[in-house]
Amino acid sequence: MYEDWDVPEDWLEDEVVSGDSGTLNKTEIEISNAIYDMGENGYYINPVLIEGVDIEPEFMKDAAGKYMFAPASVVTIFGESGTRKSFLLQTAVADHHGIMVQLESSARGVRKRLVKMKYPDSATGRYLFPETRAQMLTYVNHWVDIAPTIIGFDSFAPLMALWGGDTNQDQDVQKIFSEVFHPLRNAGHCVVFLDHVPKNPKNNGFAIGSQNKKAQVDLAIRVDLDKSGTHSLFVTKDRENIYEGRGIDYSGFYGFLELSDDPLRAVVRQYELEEITVDLQRLLGVVPPSVNRKSRLMEVLKSDGPIGKDALRRAVGGNTENFNKLLAGLAQDGTVFIGEGLTKSGSRAKVLVSLTPINPQA
Repeated sequence: MYEDWDVPEDWLEDEVVSGDSGTLNKTEIEISNAIYDMGENGYYINPVLIEGVDIEPEFMKDAAGKYMFAPASVVTIFGESGTRKSFLLQTAVADHHGIMVQLESSARGVRKRLVKMKYPDSATGRYLFPETRAQMLTYVNHWVDIAPTIIGFDSFAPLMALWGGDTNQDQDVQKIFSEVFHPLRNAGHCVVFLDHVPKNPKNNGFAIGSQNKKAQVDLAIRVDLDKSGTHSLFVTKDRENIYEGRGIDYSGFYGFLELSDDPLRAVVRQYELEEITVDLQRLLGVVPPSVNRKSRLMEVLKSDGPIGKDALRRAVGGNTENFNKLLAGLAQDGTVFIGEGLTKSGSRAKVLVSLTPINPQA
């Protein structure tokens, strides 16, 4: 009966039991039942046979033109206050004519920021300011029937307040996901919500409250602000592995979150792992192309400067010792200026690099 099956011999040495089909060993009966279920019923799916279902990001381009957020997913962006999380979310929503559920700011306050971001009215019209759980659920019931888009929530804690729940309780958190986020995700939307971490977190930067939030999301991105004024992005969870091949290192570091000047928009600049690439090329016997780090350094200063030295080094890439020598040479001949002062974003840096003289009083 099973002579054509590739079944390990030790399976057929199980204890013998009697059944309607004669004397079969235990393993044979289990195999027979499994084959019957797969052949006669439509209950089961073999994921290996599914084609064309890989999720590809379609929302929010980084500086390299790669999208960051995927449809049919729930994303959390979390970090301390002042880390530009809301700029990132508002840029993503407005760029794709999405929907923003605004729970922390008034319409007047949001307008001031959007005017600086210089989006046309048609790209900023879908803002909602729900005040009750019933209003929120009415919106959700409507959105499950519209074309998939990106839907932002700013932020989790005030959304939980509409439910009268506690962000520290797993069951309360689960209600938000089961009644709001997951129905929208299952309808094809990309759901992105902002969350916060306490000042000087002792838990590796996890968002405040129940960790069930992180367990329920498909993608989690942490935004950090270091002492030099650099805003860094870290991917702390990627359930669908949508960032495969993006060059994210062991720490989850994705890149830098910056703000363009005019218009005011969020820009994500991914860090290129140049040193690793060069090492791989050397191992493979390939001569790497020359890298003009001076041109790259000047390019970064023109677009991003004044900038902290550490942030500049990461943006330029390459060997730290070579970078320091290059920077020292440029400072000596007066091409760049080094001192303590304010970065372009207004944060103070102890070692600031600029194309223009630095005011020591700044």
